Amino acid sequence: YASQRQGKELIGYRNSILGTSTAKIIAHKRIAPQGPATELLLVSESGEESVLWYFYRVGAMQTNRDYVAQTWYAASSLASAPLSSIVALRTACAGDCGAARAALHEFIQAAHL
Repeated sequence: YASQRQGKELIGYRNSILGTSTAKIIAHKRIAPQGPATELLLVSESGEESVLWYFYRVGAMQTNRDYVAQTWYAASSLASAPLSSIVALRTACAGDCGAARAALHEFIQAAHL
């Protein structure tokens, strides 16, 4: 977010990486495709699987841990107003989650994320 205010925090109790999706998280792990990130394996109500990768950025620092992002933001904001964001990428497995992971990895490298 370019600015933070009540109800518009990067990390908060009402925020969800899934938004309003009804997908269920069936696996969760830490990964490092281009710095620390988190991978979620999701399944929709219809049984379709997808892979979601996400990480937090505060200024130039990247982390996959929300408390680290919050602490870094608090410390950095004493000197400046660091840009905070979450980067999330999701793709369908289409029967092969290995291929989905490869596509995400290729995209994250090409986009220099």
